Amino acid sequence: DEPTTPLDVASIQVMERALLHFPGAVIAVSHDRFFIDKIANRLLVFEEDGEVRHFEGNWTHYQTTRAGEPGG
Repeated sequence: DEPTTPLDVASIQVMERALLHFPGAVIAVSHDRFFIDKIANRLLVFEEDGEVRHFEGNWTHYQTTRAGEPGG
């Protein structure tokens, strides 16, 4: 997912379906939060302080959890 070469909606949907049915592990790096939200069930989040945080869940769950933390 490169911002200068965006995929069309149909291509994204095909990729989402393929990844959701893929039995193995996938490392996805994307600027598209909706795409990550749909395909991810674990995140490695690179925080502003340089810390890498492992999180079980998708992007929305991470954001909701983070908002409930002190200073979040």
